[in-house]
Amino acid sequence: MRTLKFGSTLSLLALVLAFGSAGAFGQRLDGALRGVVKDSGGAVVPGATVTVTNEATGSTRDSLTSSVGTYLFPNLLVGKYTVSAELTGFKKYVRRDVRILANQVSEVNPVLELGNIETVVEVLGGAELVTTTSSQVGGSIPERAVLDMPNAVLGGDPLNLALAFPNVTSQSGGVLGEGGSVGGNRPRNNNFTIDGAR
Repeated sequence: MRTLKFGSTLSLLALVLAFGSAGAFGQRLDGALRGVVKDSGGAVVPGATVTVTNEATGSTRDSLTSSVGTYLFPNLLVGKYTVSAELTGFKKYVRRDVRILANQVSEVNPVLELGNIETVVEVLGGAELVTTTSSQVGGSIPERAVLDMPNAVLGGDPLNLALAFPNVTSQSGGVLGEGGSVGGNRPRNNNFTIDGAR
């Protein structure tokens, strides 16, 4: 009788531990910002300085674009940010009111115009970063966009395309190849269908 009671207690404890930690991936209170810096001709701009400024606190972070023009700011506090990009020989790009939402990746793709750095090109509007008219959490990427995307952005794995969608975050440590966590679920619970790219 005592063995049965001990076994039941042990089984209950195992269940609590197994299901109690299932939502741990969804408990993030920060977001991320990424993008590709290009010139007005559509060529990527490596070595540009991208700066994000939290409009509420004034805190800033800087990053240099990679050899393929990409940048990433993980772990940003939720709020509104000003994004600027600059490089000698180009006009400075500024975009205000960029919203960073919890557990989502926002994207800003600055376009630098030729000119001196004292000239500022400020973007006052643009496409919505988050769709507010639909509760859809799925999406698709056109074939042309996939084919035009540098291989370095994907990390050699098409599953990383999932990171372009809202509500998808990469695993801690930046592990590529699993497509990230969708809606707070564990990466192994994802189901991706890749079709159409040649």
